[in-house]
Amino acid sequence: MTDKPENLRCEGLPEPLGIGTSVPRLSWELPIGRRGAAMTGMSILVWDNAEGTVWESTCTDCPVPEALYAGTPLRPHHSYGWKVKVLFADGREGEWSDPAHFECGCFSISDWSGSWTAYPANLKYHKNLTVVHLRQEFSLRQDAIPVRARALVAATGPHPAVGNDAMRMNLYQLWLNGRKAGDDLINPGQLAVQSGRALYRVFDVLPLLEQHNAVGIIHAAGKISIQIFIDYANGESEQAVDGSRWRRKTGGGPYRRLWKHDIKEYGGRGEFYDAGSELPGWARPGYADSDWQKAFPCAPPGLLAPQTFAVTIDQTVSPASVKTFPDGSTVIDFGRNMNGIFALDTRGKPGDAVRMRFAELLDASGRIDCSSTSPLAEFDQEDIYIRKSGEKETYMPAFATHAFRYAEITGMSGRPEAGDMRALSIAADLPNRSSFRSSSDALDRLDRLCADTMRANMVSVPTDCPGRERNGWLADAWTVCDAEFLNFDAVHLYRKWFADIGDMQEPDGCLPYVCPFAYPPEGKDIIWAACFTLMVWDAYRNSGDRRLLEENYPVMLKLGRYLAGLLRSGAAISDFVLFNGDHAARERPSAEYLGRVYCAANLDRLATICGLLGKSSDESFFRQQSLRIAGAVHRDYHRPDGGYDNGSQSADAHALCFGIAPVSCRPAVLSRLTETLEKNPGFTAGMLGTHALLQVLTENGRDDLVWKVVGSEEPGTWGYWQKHGPADTAPEHWIPEEHPGCSRNHPMLIGGIASWLYRGLGGIRILEPGYRKVEFRPYFPPDLTELAVKVDSPYGVISSAWARTGDRAALAVSLPPGCRGTLRLPCPEAVGIHYDPDRVTVPDGESSGSVFQLESGHYDFRFQVCP
Repeated sequence: MTDKPENLRCEGLPEPLGIGTSVPRLSWELPIGRRGAAMTGMSILVWDNAEGTVWESTCTDCPVPEALYAGTPLRPHHSYGWKVKVLFADGREGEWSDPAHFECGCFSISDWSGSWTAYPANLKYHKNLTVVHLRQEFSLRQDAIPVRARALVAATGPHPAVGNDAMRMNLYQLWLNGRKAGDDLINPGQLAVQSGRALYRVFDVLPLLEQHNAVGIIHAAGKISIQIFIDYANGESEQAVDGSRWRRKTGGGPYRRLWKHDIKEYGGRGEFYDAGSELPGWARPGYADSDWQKAFPCAPPGLLAPQTFAVTIDQTVSPASVKTFPDGSTVIDFGRNMNGIFALDTRGKPGDAVRMRFAELLDASGRIDCSSTSPLAEFDQEDIYIRKSGEKETYMPAFATHAFRYAEITGMSGRPEAGDMRALSIAADLPNRSSFRSSSDALDRLDRLCADTMRANMVSVPTDCPGRERNGWLADAWTVCDAEFLNFDAVHLYRKWFADIGDMQEPDGCLPYVCPFAYPPEGKDIIWAACFTLMVWDAYRNSGDRRLLEENYPVMLKLGRYLAGLLRSGAAISDFVLFNGDHAARERPSAEYLGRVYCAANLDRLATICGLLGKSSDESFFRQQSLRIAGAVHRDYHRPDGGYDNGSQSADAHALCFGIAPVSCRPAVLSRLTETLEKNPGFTAGMLGTHALLQVLTENGRDDLVWKVVGSEEPGTWGYWQKHGPADTAPEHWIPEEHPGCSRNHPMLIGGIASWLYRGLGGIRILEPGYRKVEFRPYFPPDLTELAVKVDSPYGVISSAWARTGDRAALAVSLPPGCRGTLRLPCPEAVGIHYDPDRVTVPDGESSGSVFQLESGHYDFRFQVCP
């Protein structure tokens, strides 16, 4: 096994084209080889591709596989290479890694030299919002060979006058010489328009260049700017486009309408495209644009940051069935629910209007039922395509996405065939090597349901659903944050979204319950705001990236002071809980109780963060405030029967999860919870209570009860969805048929179980942030014979796999270099345990012999599972 570092990353990204910091974090992994391989130092080399070495460093006290750049200042738009080798605790020196590369973008708005142009004023208040076309031409230098070409497009969200309608949709496409640049589908993504923040995306356009070139942008952004940098083989460089030469067409061309302007909450419903109004050759050299207007410059935005991930096609799905009705309409079933785009090969005459509508459900007659994605019929998701010829024409929207399993086509000549259409599932490009596999088809389906629901809602922010609202609700996202980090490389998504949330912080320190938004939402919800700090902590625990705490500390601090002040003022917290607390609960605790619980939880977690960042006075203040609030909640809401508030599952689970119940009271509260689940294996708790309850059961060694609920089909279980489904993504409520308009692609009820599949069944638990130290504590259900999970950690893949026959089990675990582990087997009497003792130790005081300390490497254990 080689000791060569692999999977080199800059700012957590492989070969990034436009990082936004001059002090990037460089990281790598070491393959799992010799047991106990431990890194103690490293040598690192970074070079400018044009000017040579810019940083050479050797560190002998560096136990983690990462380094913060500390060389000659990096320069915007420059390309760099780097490599690393490590020193091991046994004195060995590893091999140099293969070279990796990164490119710098802009570090601040002052580094952006391109001019900015604004969305035209005459379109801001127009009923049918549309796009703007921009174009200009440029030539390459004569007798010079281009070797690198990058186009940088920076854009804000829509103009505030547009409202929330356009926020969820794609706002621009870049074209060069008649070809679209990149495979991105949604740029720049949702942004808080009040802050004036712009995101820039970097495109490799070298393959698109010709001697004479035309660059074009179709956009609906509030402000936009384009730069193109070209490096030649002779060492020369140039910035190709000139901000003073942009020409603008504001009529929209074929884009008659992108969304309905009168729908403030449910914007981005569809695209109206008239192919007969296309502008042939507009992004090719030589196009006659004399009737276009000059694009006048505007002031730049105040903030600029890189767009570190793209939204791309995740999967192409063919129809499972196609049914045409007597009236000529056709309904297509794609066999799975998704967030995506519908592509159609159309036939007919010039001027034919082909209408496409989308839904997650069918009604009793087999027609599409839009109730789960649209509150009223006029809000339905709909694309309209006007044909331009008598030939076959293919349509795929550029500015609209939809939530659907079913599509309906009307207005097309002839009967549509299955080969005429395809669904393109989309998701943020956040790859991950985590995986789940078991001997149970039902369990594997549950894992896929969880992963597909999360994937459909990870676009530019973690959304509540891809069809109805498409909003970033703070508490909803917190319930799935840990699970999303387990299933995806989610740090880039959350770091971007945390910036959006900070941009929308209110002057008093509170946070809106949804972010970003074109205008501040009405009212406050303390629970949703309080979840921000809990979410930042979960992101830090999974990634080990301390900068998440540092970057968001000012926002968390201001929020904490607001919450503490609100409680000291004696205000009724229930006045600031808009959504009745535990959404989707069949039995809800009181808003006052739950609001105070989340205030205490927020301040307790903030105190911990303050301590990690060395803010001792803040730590002391918030710890005292948290203890004071928790004590008051216990005093005011502890019931004579041992429960809390109204005695609901959710109320009791929250009392245990967040330390409201003192140590002396905890056994009675836990007993109440376990007794209810023994009698009726289903949840009456909602999104918050279920998340808390699953943590409580796992932390108290009752994975057997979680397993009982997993196998149940009673109301309040995931099995109920499968029994009354089919369900391939999660609905918004436990009993969806009782809630008209219930979304069928809502992740809030599956975050806890999606985590438990890895942390409970697989047993991979975090003891130190970033998986620096791991605990293996798998659960072995008697009716499951095999399980294998992998978790993609900052150090590499951590795995846990087991198989059992009767009362005999075999367990294999792996830890990458840089990690340490504790293994706890479910056999306290140490019956029949066999293992290779190399690099395995039994901790002092663990007389049972079923607890082991592990260094990095692969390990196999065989043992008898206790009844």
